[in-house]
Amino acid sequence: MDASRAKIDQKALANLRLRVVVAIAGIVAILGALQAGRMAFAVVIAAICGLALGEFFALARQHHCRPNEVLGVAVGCALPLAAVLYNQAGLVFVLAAATVLTLLWYLSFSGTNLTDMAMTLFGTAYVGLLLSFLVLIDGLGKGTQLVLLVLVGTWINDTVAYLGGVALGKRKLAPDVSPGKTWEGTIIGAAATVGALGAMVFVTYLDTVERMILGGTIAAAAVIGDLAESRIKRELGVKDAGRRIPGHGGFLDRFDSLLFVSPASYYVLTALFKLR
Repeated sequence: MDASRAKIDQKALANLRLRVVVAIAGIVAILGALQAGRMAFAVVIAAICGLALGEFFALARQHHCRPNEVLGVAVGCALPLAAVLYNQAGLVFVLAAATVLTLLWYLSFSGTNLTDMAMTLFGTAYVGLLLSFLVLIDGLGKGTQLVLLVLVGTWINDTVAYLGGVALGKRKLAPDVSPGKTWEGTIIGAAATVGALGAMVFVTYLDTVERMILGGTIAAAAVIGDLAESRIKRELGVKDAGRRIPGHGGFLDRFDSLLFVSPASYYVLTALFKLR
């Protein structure tokens, strides 16, 4: 039993090392895009949306759905660009246009059905809309610090929760949705995120209490985002959305937490700035 446990732990640690290396490489790449300007960052987010949506629609096809992938990917990529150009108004316009175009597609082809139309619109909103809030955070006028704070906070939460779950996890958080996620790992990850962000005194745009509030928001939203994607994958009968990122699966697997963290962080940051 001990030998079996040791093998599991070694495998988990090896996977963790790979996840950390890939995550750091991703953060460095995103940092480079942030330094290049808001439009460059929006283009990178648009590329991530396109790749993640490709995975989402591939999963939908496995479940006998036929979403309009060309329209869905195009709209998903357009959303971050609309966010950098026109902020929230741009997101509303693109989503409204996408709804009209999807309805026209539905009316024009008798082979389509409501499920196909719904999956097309849901995919663009689930991935493209939610991830576009990272671009809106970048537009809050506080430089790149806030985006990096959100990204690093999410990475800390995911990594520490994973490690804490492997080492101490006993009670399942949601066994029917994500059997590997535990209450112990979730609590340890949340505590680490709140503590780490609170200690980042070099982030001058937020005081200690504000950073800790943001840390709590990130921890809560990350859990919801991870469980949401796990629920989708479980219903579709797959373990990973893709295999493009070593140690993480696909782009949808890597950014599932950020899909919920991004809008939650944006609205919390906006509220904190207004309360000053």
